[in-house]
Amino acid sequence: MALWNATAMKSRGGVLRLFCEVVLIAVVSELLIAFTLGRIWGGSNTTSAFLHALLLMAVVAPLFVWRCIALTRREANRLDATYDIPRWVLALTTGVFVLGLGVALAFAHWQHTRIEAEARQRFDRQMEVLAGEIQRRFLQPIYGMKGARGVYAASPVVNREAFRAYVASRDLAVEFPGVRGFAMVQRVMRQDIDAFVAAEKADGMPDFAVRSSGNAPDLYVVKYIEPVVSNAGAIGFDLGGEPLRRAALEQAIRTGLPTLSNRVVLVQDEQKGAGFLYFLPVYRAGVPLNTAQQRFDGLVGVLASPIVARELLAGTVRAVASQLDFDLYEGAIHPEDLVYSHRTDSPAAAATPSPALVRPSAWLREERELVVGERPFVLSARTSAQFEATVDFTTPIVTRIGGSLLSALLALTVWLLGSSRTRAYAVAQRMTADLARLAEVARLTSNSVVITDQAQRVTWVNDGFTRQYGYTPEEAQGRQVQELTGLAGNDPAALQRIEQAVVSGQGCQVEVIHHARDGQSRWMQLEIQPRRNEAGELVGFMQIGLDISERKRAKEQIQQANEALQNILDNLPCGLSVYDRNLKLVAYNQQFRDLTGLPDTLFENPDLGFEEIIRFMATRRDYGSGDVETSVASAIARVRAPEKRIYERLRFDGLPLEVRGVPMPDGGFVNTYVDISERRKTDRLKSEFISTVSHELRTPLAAIYGSLKLLAGGVAGTLPAPAQNLLGVSIRNSERLVKLINDILDLEKLQAGSMKLDRSDLPLRPVLEHAMESTRPYGEPYQVSFEMVPWDGEAVVNMDPDRITQVVVNLLSNAAKFSKPGGVVRVEVSRRDSHVRVSVIDQGEGIPDEFRERIFSRFSQADGSDTRQKGGTGLGLSICKSLVEQHGGRIDYRSEVGKGTEFYFELPLVL
Repeated sequence: MALWNATAMKSRGGVLRLFCEVVLIAVVSELLIAFTLGRIWGGSNTTSAFLHALLLMAVVAPLFVWRCIALTRREANRLDATYDIPRWVLALTTGVFVLGLGVALAFAHWQHTRIEAEARQRFDRQMEVLAGEIQRRFLQPIYGMKGARGVYAASPVVNREAFRAYVASRDLAVEFPGVRGFAMVQRVMRQDIDAFVAAEKADGMPDFAVRSSGNAPDLYVVKYIEPVVSNAGAIGFDLGGEPLRRAALEQAIRTGLPTLSNRVVLVQDEQKGAGFLYFLPVYRAGVPLNTAQQRFDGLVGVLASPIVARELLAGTVRAVASQLDFDLYEGAIHPEDLVYSHRTDSPAAAATPSPALVRPSAWLREERELVVGERPFVLSARTSAQFEATVDFTTPIVTRIGGSLLSALLALTVWLLGSSRTRAYAVAQRMTADLARLAEVARLTSNSVVITDQAQRVTWVNDGFTRQYGYTPEEAQGRQVQELTGLAGNDPAALQRIEQAVVSGQGCQVEVIHHARDGQSRWMQLEIQPRRNEAGELVGFMQIGLDISERKRAKEQIQQANEALQNILDNLPCGLSVYDRNLKLVAYNQQFRDLTGLPDTLFENPDLGFEEIIRFMATRRDYGSGDVETSVASAIARVRAPEKRIYERLRFDGLPLEVRGVPMPDGGFVNTYVDISERRKTDRLKSEFISTVSHELRTPLAAIYGSLKLLAGGVAGTLPAPAQNLLGVSIRNSERLVKLINDILDLEKLQAGSMKLDRSDLPLRPVLEHAMESTRPYGEPYQVSFEMVPWDGEAVVNMDPDRITQVVVNLLSNAAKFSKPGGVVRVEVSRRDSHVRVSVIDQGEGIPDEFRERIFSRFSQADGSDTRQKGGTGLGLSICKSLVEQHGGRIDYRSEVGKGTEFYFELPLVL
């Protein structure tokens, strides 16, 4: 029953997963198809809607069936069964899904068509409003010109002042946006120009002059124009000098109707955008105007109005609440014929529209011809982003997706109903197979399994129980478990836990000693679990036993080994601590605790680690008075990449310790601690003894060396050859003794801190060159030459030049001694951030790795035989190290046995 319930729960989980997959398939398919059709098909009509529905069914239906089959296969695999769904179930499921999806798509198409039709009607209405607004704005200047024509009709003579008074009476910016003024243009025959100019000068325009670019017999000269301040450049201008303007003027005169010129660039427009001239003829009162010639004969003049299209049409889209985007073209839709665009008020941008400003994906668009002032225009309008934002197509989309989901849910119900019998049969097969497997596991397992009633009487045992205890199922039937396994030798607490679990009907795990039928004892790990019926009532217990005798013996052996290891650690002559890769303290001895002075309370933590120990020491000021967390972080960073190290440090109470650290192959490290108080005392006594001996020997040795030099110089006359040889040996040995004593005294001063350095900021190159020249004679007996690698830089160092020379000479003489005959010792200089590095490189035999720890110690050389063969005191490198460190630098080396050695030191630069 439990297996059936679990199977049912998992089946419901599979159905829920299938439903979620169908939701995802429907949503993603709808979005992808809508996007693809929008890009490829473009429009929105019945054909595209049908194609949309067809694609949606073609994509979603197979995917739905595929996921249903996948669900069936997953259940079959989970139940370890094989079963096939009948074909009629598959066909019926597919038919229900396709039918439901078709109905949903048809309804969604109806909704889409209705929304589209309503939007088209609104677009047409807005188009009418927009076209009317453009024509209205172009008609406004005519009202002003007709008013001026009324002035001429009321008075037979209109002079300049009267014309100015009329224009001044009108508020051009408010009444006629885009109109830069009103002008009177008079037709003048070419032979009458002089008389015309004279009359105008007499009328208050002394600077009046006619400007014409043509040779026609008649001119159309701007006689008046107001306001004159902003239109002064137009006075006297011949508008008939340009053929297209002349044609518009003459058309206005012939027809008597307001006429618009072709697009021009007005001198009044600083931005040089699209402009027009509106012409309205004025005739003498009472003359016949039936024919074109009569109109020319009765002409008084032509009223003209310069118009800036940008200003005239600015804000036109407000008439349609910015629902449409539009462009106005003169004559035809070409970029060069663009008069005005809603996109920008800039004439330059309007004349050359930027593709980035055009919306090629506008949903609805229309081109309409307009006639304004007897001139044809083309209005190109399309839906704006604001318009399209108000058209809500989400309802059809939701209908399609929702219909897809409802169809899928209905089809899924059909699928589940049709396949339920097959799935139930598979579940039964699975339960039967599981029971068989459980019986086989219980029979073949090496663990003992006992089933009892509430009184702990055995009702069933497996073969494992028979093998461990020697009782057959028949012999064990009805007997108490304790009677079969025995209780002798067990911990009373373990037995009490078993009794409490049985009384309370709870489970428990314990380790006990059981005794078999043959008297053999074994450790058993028991797990006791209660058994309950469907009503939850306790009916008995199941006891599973695992033989852990070998594990117990191994644990005892490990414990004995650990105790032996701890005894060894506690008897070591040094303190020892071992840390694993996670920096946890895994082993230590008593001397470690004594030498480090750590309190017992710290070791009460079973997970004590390196960080806690270092933090305690830093808080105790073992590492100075610096910030505690900085000291801890620095120490942890060092041990994260451990290397073999030896260093000395003082405990908080001044006790000197030598610490040696060695990394372990699998991570972690081992530290040893030694109290070096006695060693330091011995070293101090030895240093004092050496210093005393050196001082006592220096004076007599100087006298001996001086006497030998005098004898060698011939003070006592010429000595025999054998005597000269002996004298030479004596001088060389005296020189070695003098150098040894000087080195010892230098080392004593360095260790005592009494050596005074005469430091100043000096260039390093001359010091190096002087040291090399001083050492060249030393290299000649070894047939070794010295060479400085060229370096273009310059290094200034705060140093004592004599002591740095001493360091370089020591390194050069060592390199010469240990180089092969004919070898070259190179000196290289390089910059390392804020330091300069000086390297002395030889081609000798190299230094073994095991000598690295003591290379800079006193009286140390790589091999005792070399000391005898090459000479030397073993103090030079120790002195070099002390001198370099007193200059704030460091010294080290790299060596490869058989190839040579590079000693280098680094000093801080003066920046």
